Formats: sequence, structure tokens, C-alpha cells
Amino acid sequence: EMREMAIFLLSLLLTAPFGHAQTLPSAANWTEACRSLPGDNVPESIFNDQLLISFDAIPQSDNIDGVMAFRGATRETIEDFSDMAMLIRFWESGVFEVRDGGRYRRNKKVPYSAGLTYNIRLLAALSDRRYSVWIKPPGEDEAYVEVADYYRFRSDFTGDGRLDLICLKSPIDEDGNFEVSNIEDHLYYYIQSSPTWDRSGSCTHYDYVSPPEPIDSVSFNTWPAHDNIDGVMALGDLNLPEHDEFSDFAALVRMNEDGFFDVRDGNEYRADERVAYKKGNGYTVRVDFDLEAKTYSVWVARLPGGEDLFEDLPPLTKIASDYDFRSDAQPTNNLAKLCLKSPQGRDREFYITRFPTPPL
Repeated sequence: EMREMAIFLLSLLLTAPFGHAQTLPSAANWTEACRSLPGDNVPESIFNDQLLISFDAIPQSDNIDGVMAFRGATRETIEDFSDMAMLIRFWESGVFEVRDGGRYRRNKKVPYSAGLTYNIRLLAALSDRRYSVWIKPPGEDEAYVEVADYYRFRSDFTGDGRLDLICLKSPIDEDGNFEVSNIEDHLYYYIQSSPTWDRSGSCTHYDYVSPPEPIDSVSFNTWPAHDNIDGVMALGDLNLPEHDEFSDFAALVRMNEDGFFDVRDGNEYRADERVAYKKGNGYTVRVDFDLEAKTYSVWVARLPGGEDLFEDLPPLTKIASDYDFRSDAQPTNNLAKLCLKSPQGRDREFYITRFPTPPL
């Protein structure tokens, strides 16, 4: 049964995301303001209840009061903001704000202007009843800004941790003061880095036995939350009973404290080419590995425009060619486990999406 589930998930992740391409206007009436999200295509428990929703938001005027709210399953009728779990708003001060428990606030200031498009990424940790919000201002070269880091669900929300609705709420007599389009959810999942090995939300895996062809290459997208981090993406043997130290992993890719990607080669980190990373930008990482030779190669490319897609990528830069597996790594016949590791005291330094995907 678990193998069948893994095959289903792998085939699902190879497909394009299911989205709502139409433009949805805000409304003052709750019935008109709320729409169903795309169906539950991914069993959330497999991904530790961590889902990412991406959409575009366009304010029609400056200094508005417009709320983009998400809820889990609760009573059938939406009557009030207390029925919503996660809330992002265009506020009258001209900046975005996010609900954290009993109040609205923000980590970073992102102003908005009428008629411009802002891409919003909501990372929902449903079991923890927490969420983070990243907003990308208009412009091809603009990076995402982390406006909310692990905020709490609205304090008076009593529903469970599933997602079924988005509500676009305007004040009375201000229908359509903003619009939302390109809603994509449930085909995105994410894991984020942790300083401890035992956090389930920082590891994931794929089925390496059932696919018709052996898997010797994987790709994923990585998103640093800060500059000059020490963040490791570690691939190891799924069959190990525990993964609680670096020697449990054979292939390791790192965003180092100097602001560049590097790769473990035997007993050291190095790179054949220098590729820099910046907070708020996305990067595709491809890893090809030879289990018999105990070697692997790594390519990296920045995602154009911050998009979490694989079409129209710039050329990948090969930063590691036939590097040796970590010298003290456990013997392995697969690299199906992926864990994200941050130093002590530095939680959620980066996250990844789209793992595993076929090589580019």
C-alpha cells in the first residue's frame, strides 16, 4: 500500500501544477467572496501537512482594506473573519500585513500600488497551525520578501488544519477593490530546514524501488530565506533506521556562509564553479549519482523571475563533477532520503519545493 502511494505521489509531482487561471474579484458579501480551492490532490499527511499556495494579487486602488483569507474545514457557512485561519491583507497604510494570532503585523515592509501584480506564496504548516508568507514585488529581477515567518493561525479560528476555501473580502460598498489570479495549490509541497535532525517537516523521501527505470538523478528547487546561511541539502539512504548526523548522508549540497553553493567531495566542501545565491530567489539543483562508483555531480540554475517551474530555465552551471560520496557516509543502495539542515539556533533558513523531479 505504501509503495502504491509512493508511485502515485511520484507520478503526481511530475505533472504541471493544477491551478485556477481565471481572475477572481474581491467582494463585500462573504458568499460572493469565497471560492473553493482546487481539490485535495495530494494526501497532506505524506508531506507532513506542509503545503504551499501561490497566487497573484492586484490592488485596484492605493491604500485599500482588502483581505485574502484561507480557511480549513469548519462550519458550512462563512460568517466572519474568525472562520478563517490564515489572512493576508492590503492595508490602508499602503503595505501588506499578515495575521499573527490576535493581530496583524509584518516582518518586512512591502508597499503596494494600484494596478501592479504581486506574487504571493503562502507556506502552510497545517499540523503546527502556523504559516509563512513571501511576497514578490513586480519586476523580473525582484526577489521574494519574507513578510511573515511562521505566524500563528488566527487565535479565534477553531477549524481543523485542512484547506478548502479562499475568501477575497472587501469592505461594504467596495466590491472588487482587488483581484486574485493564478491560484495554484496542493501540487506544491515544501520542507524547510531545521537545526535538529528529528523534525519531520525538514525531511522527505521518494520511492526508489517501484519506478520502471532506476532513479540515478533528482532535481528540486531551493529558496534561501537569508543571505550567507549555512544550509545543507543532504541525500542519504532511506533504509537507515535514523538520520541524526551528517555521516548518514552520502551526497550533500550546501549554501555556504560566503554566499555561494558548494558540494561535499569526500571529506571537504568545494565547487568547480562559483554560483552565488541571494535570499528570496529560487534555484534549481540537479544531482546525478552513481551508486556503484560512489560519485555524484551537481548543477545549479537560478529560477527566472522567481517562478517555481522548470520551463525556460537558463543553462545550468555544473558546480561539481564526479565528486566522491562523503568519506564517512554509511553504505547505501539509494539516495532517496532528503533532509535540510541549519545550524543550531537558526531554524527555517531555507526551504525546498519540487522534490523529486526528473533531471533537466
